[in-house]
Amino acid sequence: MRIEQLTFFRFLAAIWVVIFHFGRDVFPFNLPYFNNFFKQGDIGVSFFFFLSGFVMIIAYQYKNKVSFVDYMRNRFARIYPVFLLAAMLILLNKIIQQEGHMNLKGLLLNLSMLQAWIPGYQLTYNIASWTLSVELFFYLIFPFLFNRFYTKRAAGLSQVFIAIAAVWVITQLVLILFKPGLLLNLKGLPHLYDTLRFFPLMHLNQFLVGNMVGLLFIRRHASNGRNYDLPIILILTLTFIAVQLNKDINLFGGLVLIFFAPLVYLIAANNGIITKIVRGRLPVFLGEISYGIYILQFPLYYFTKYWLFYMDVKNNTVIFFATLFILIVFSSASYVLFEKPVRDFLKKKKLKAH
Repeated sequence: MRIEQLTFFRFLAAIWVVIFHFGRDVFPFNLPYFNNFFKQGDIGVSFFFFLSGFVMIIAYQYKNKVSFVDYMRNRFARIYPVFLLAAMLILLNKIIQQEGHMNLKGLLLNLSMLQAWIPGYQLTYNIASWTLSVELFFYLIFPFLFNRFYTKRAAGLSQVFIAIAAVWVITQLVLILFKPGLLLNLKGLPHLYDTLRFFPLMHLNQFLVGNMVGLLFIRRHASNGRNYDLPIILILTLTFIAVQLNKDINLFGGLVLIFFAPLVYLIAANNGIITKIVRGRLPVFLGEISYGIYILQFPLYYFTKYWLFYMDVKNNTVIFFATLFILIVFSSASYVLFEKPVRDFLKKKKLKAH
């Protein structure tokens, strides 16, 4: 089962993250009316983690058991080719710019997708790729969770939901407790907090809540679409206001799910005008290239900035919008000419092996 109206929102989340990284200080994103919203654009990553958990349940709802080997092959075919392409572009950029120092350990950890587990290496090489290290952790445990717990469609799920809620609450308490200047003021706390922010276990709650909402959706709304346009607009508005006004509370580690969880649920169940719009060919295509936009953002930014500087163009606004344009065009070409063909090829190889 594929819920296409969710696809375009992946694109919006990816663009939010790109603005957070490179455009929050350029016009119009630096305007005081919504600058704080874009300064917290890393929250878009929480949307990806939650949506990943939700979509996994929807995709495997009719399965009695998930084969670990087949599941990991599919996930590898989906994420690793473009992940590797991004790593090679970073390497090419370093060669072109003649960077003398090469962090070999960071490169190897990045290629093995283990960097998020190692303090000091979480944001090395391709900075955005730490999230794929976290996603790999989710993928490794999902078959076990599905086979052991999620196939119990009746009363047994209530205990699972309680456990997931407990994980979410504990994670939020830990992140609030260790945020510098909020409750504690311990020496070395900023370093510890930064390590926790990118540590895979601190994001597991978001994937699990996505699983939980997916299970609820299957039981209640999978075949019962209604017009939820107004509630969706209301939640989007409340999300913007809450993020824009937020100054101190950490929303990045899963607290923002109080908005994202009902939002995704209602979008998935909606059959109103919003769904008709976002299920168009262009919005769905933009959603399809969102992974490329996310993972390729740093290498393409480095290239764009280098060549614009070479041409004596140093205006940050020009650099950002040139990067965004190139990123969307390159991700589109990558999806059509590389990502999708390679994924299809790897899946065909799997079928022949069977």
